[in-house]
Amino acid sequence: MLTKRTKICHKKSGVELTTPLLIPSFSSKGFSTIIDGKSEIDILFRDTSEFITDVCLVSAFDLFYSFLPPPENWKYYPTLVFLDSGGYEISPGGDYSSSKTPKQSQKEWSRGQLLTLWKHWDVEFPAVFISYDHYEDRSPVQKQVELALQMRKEATEHLHLFLLKPECSTHWLLSGSLKTIIDSPSAIKKFDIIGVTEKELGSNILNRMLNISKLRIALDDSGYNIPIHIFGALDPISVILYYIAGAEIFDGLTWIRYAYRNDLCVYPHNHLALTYGISHDEEFGKLEIMTQNLYLLENLNKKMISFDEKKDFRIFESHADFIESSIYEHEKALKERSE
Repeated sequence: MLTKRTKICHKKSGVELTTPLLIPSFSSKGFSTIIDGKSEIDILFRDTSEFITDVCLVSAFDLFYSFLPPPENWKYYPTLVFLDSGGYEISPGGDYSSSKTPKQSQKEWSRGQLLTLWKHWDVEFPAVFISYDHYEDRSPVQKQVELALQMRKEATEHLHLFLLKPECSTHWLLSGSLKTIIDSPSAIKKFDIIGVTEKELGSNILNRMLNISKLRIALDDSGYNIPIHIFGALDPISVILYYIAGAEIFDGLTWIRYAYRNDLCVYPHNHLALTYGISHDEEFGKLEIMTQNLYLLENLNKKMISFDEKKDFRIFESHADFIESSIYEHEKALKERSE
């Protein structure tokens, strides 16, 4: 088992957070564009931001096009903000939490637009900047790293996450890119965090866990204490499995789209019916579900920390047997493939 806890330090501000981090994310993709003069995601952000004290993720694309307000206008600012690359909003696909393929934005998005946000981001708002991503702009890993390092030089006050992407637009998995990094981990030694998207990690949970472990082992063997961030993964079950496999940071939109119940994601209207009965007004339950989800994410985080300390699968309660058997299958496969 490769559970790990890393202290993330934003040196300029003195802010420190320790992994694992379960990050509630905000994105305009898949949500209504305008409601009463505001984007739907802006409304959700304003309604829940007072409950998010440690960390959240917002999209640079949404900030640039004013789907979300700039940080200086936020009523509440968490300890640390992950500023996503903007690639998700302009990409043609969704993530595993999408019930249907969300509409792709037709707005322009460029490296220069992202860099403009970076340069104007005040140091009083501690942030993790995520490297530029565009689904039509693919290149070999060495080039990806070079371009990310060039941008990093323009914004040294904040932390930087290198988002690893496929090397070719016809590839939808990270197999080749991961092999390059695993064979030469020193390529990313100047970054604070390395990120991968859940969908690009593998075709099933076991393969994704194996790829996480191989990357974690390669980094550890080379002496690089760089946390692994899994983008688009905030489902309670997959988070636990990926954490035990070696990842430490997770973000996603499930906390907005679904209800967490008994450490599972369920449809919000079913959760409300089970809780209050079938006559409960579903429209007035949205905010309650999101705030409850945030509480449950905090509780899940505590379970993960406890497991790291005690290695006792019973911590995961009703899913303990499933988690244990899955980890056994993962460790067996990892051993077989390393021989």
